[in-house]
Amino acid sequence: MGRELMDKETFSQILKVLAAAYPKFEGLDKEGMTAYYAILGDLPAMVLKASTMQYASEHKWFPTAAELRQTAFDLMDQADGKITAPEAWGKVCKAASRIGHMRVPKFEDPLVWQAVEDVGGWRHICLGPEDMMHTTRARFIQAFEARRKQERARTRMLPTVKEIVQALPSGERPQLEEGDGVDRCA
Repeated sequence: MGRELMDKETFSQILKVLAAAYPKFEGLDKEGMTAYYAILGDLPAMVLKASTMQYASEHKWFPTAAELRQTAFDLMDQADGKITAPEAWGKVCKAASRIGHMRVPKFEDPLVWQAVEDVGGWRHICLGPEDMMHTTRARFIQAFEARRKQERARTRMLPTVKEIVQALPSGERPQLEEGDGVDRCA
């Protein structure tokens, strides 16, 4: 998909498409448009156009900026060939049956190997008891999804938020003090 960044004119055209697709929606005021642009402006223009059309084809209600951003990143994941956890497990099983435990496979998606390591490693998957394979599969899927979620959190973070987070000194996160009104036993 095209990676040309959003300009305000293109963004305005996208909002007009949304207004036409959702005629009962009364529109965004200036502050609303500013907020939507702040949340969506870092996306490639063609991706936001495509996600707007995709969203409108599936939903009856005007999208929040978060919904459009989610749709855009889902489309980019699809275009980039990101696989699901069950697909990743299928690749692991295919590799295990094809090459066995003596050689180490290479996977296109590095998260596959990380999830393999998370569940005990390649030998564990290949040599584990057959009656435990359903448990290993469940653990692998959970590990893969957790890793994918971490990856998405990093890549989907708004640039302005990323700058703020990177500017925070390591170890200087706000901590609650005793007696701050928080019931720690609740």
